Amino acid sequence: MSNSPVVNHPHYEDSGANFSIEAVVLGRNDDYEPNWRKNLFASIAYNRRLFEGSRVDFRVAFVEWNPPAERPLLSPELVERFPFLRALVIDRSVHQQLSQSAQLTMMLNFAYNPALRTSQADFVLITSGDLFYGRGLADRIVGDGLRGGCLYRAERVNVRPTLDFSRSGSEEIEASQNVVAVDSCSSPPYDQPPFTNACGDFIMMDRVSMLGIRGFDESIRFARAHLDSRCCTTALQAGMECELLGQIFHVDHAASMSNLGSAYPMSNYDFNLDLPYLNPPNWGLADARWADAGERTVSIGPELTYSMPGLARMLGFARTSPDFARRAYPAPDIREANAVTQKLIELKERTTPSRPTQRTSSALRLFWPTRLSIPGYWSATQKRTHGRVQLTSAPDPWAYSATLSIPRFGPQEKWYWVKLRLRIAKGQFGVSLLAKDTLLHEQLISAGEPTDVYLPLDDFEAPVVLFRNASPDGASVCELMEHRIVYQRRTDYRALLMPERVDMMASR
Repeated sequence: MSNSPVVNHPHYEDSGANFSIEAVVLGRNDDYEPNWRKNLFASIAYNRRLFEGSRVDFRVAFVEWNPPAERPLLSPELVERFPFLRALVIDRSVHQQLSQSAQLTMMLNFAYNPALRTSQADFVLITSGDLFYGRGLADRIVGDGLRGGCLYRAERVNVRPTLDFSRSGSEEIEASQNVVAVDSCSSPPYDQPPFTNACGDFIMMDRVSMLGIRGFDESIRFARAHLDSRCCTTALQAGMECELLGQIFHVDHAASMSNLGSAYPMSNYDFNLDLPYLNPPNWGLADARWADAGERTVSIGPELTYSMPGLARMLGFARTSPDFARRAYPAPDIREANAVTQKLIELKERTTPSRPTQRTSSALRLFWPTRLSIPGYWSATQKRTHGRVQLTSAPDPWAYSATLSIPRFGPQEKWYWVKLRLRIAKGQFGVSLLAKDTLLHEQLISAGEPTDVYLPLDDFEAPVVLFRNASPDGASVCELMEHRIVYQRRTDYRALLMPERVDMMASR
């Protein structure tokens, strides 16, 4: 659309004005790493001291997710120790309802988002409990200030876990002899905004922009990896600037993703698909059951439903919440957040999702594959049996094997995909769209069980499906079991904008 909304972001650069930052920290009493509890307390105290006596009001929201039944909560002691800290305790049953992986004990998206949604600070910071902000980074925030509409990032430096962080100052923590490794933001491919290397340990932006982006992507319920990079990429797609502030110092530990590699709790998914994401208006567990749980503490449980809600209220079973969660957003905040969301909506309206999300109908059956018979590199054989096609590629790596013509598809109030059901009997095939000599949406399919492949049909001119050999070890064999075009009606993303008045906790 031509008339993009204008976002009037706050600015605290070089003006001397006071502003607040709320850091959101996750945790549970599960001995995640050696000395984790001790380092958590040390990290909160250390980072607060960096801003004491300055124009920056530094606060903390601690989210205790899925607390172990046999261990005491961390939140009461943290609230008692730190008067600038609030706590959100999210019940184990919420985790059990949401998680789609037995490997997960912490769901970063659903843990961070309730705190982000209810923050009242000027800026919100997604961070961790085993981090110590660099002295230079803190001085730059205090001296130069921050501006709205900007994603702030930091480079992570991993330091020896044997330090006594409860007694260490910046000279010792930042000393070169204590550095184990640096997750560089100055070498490819991480040297360009949004500097996604280890980005989950420092993602900061103004609160209203975060309301517009709606926190981490809540459609991912099977993995915790790459949620941070999806957030950063979405922020840039919403039109935000990006700035690298300096360094943060992270306690090196065996359970980190950089050390565990493929053993890290994650699923092998393409984290660049379907960006930007767009959470529903009730993101951040807004429809869950919020209740007071002590000083500056709320508990969040599963949503309660009743066939007789009036009777439930009479019996005292209605949901309750503390004042900071019950308070409605100011109207200017809603307008500014909606302007950010609107930019994401405009982008999503122009882009076909990677696969259907609703029940689809069959449109047009595609033509049979055309064997590419250029001698040598482009040669392949084709055999049809009982309505199926078997393709055998040329032996050369990336040898083009066959194309599948796509008939013209229908009106633009629908999204369209080519759906292929394949079984790779040998080797590996690359399957993609080819439009104007450009490969689009290629997927690599290896030998194994039948696989469904969806190729989004954006507004390309005369695209075809292209099959090519992806094996370095000779020819590949592919059985094409089904090929058709499917569609669904386009989503009305504008219905996801916040109404003029909305509660911080509940969207209804």
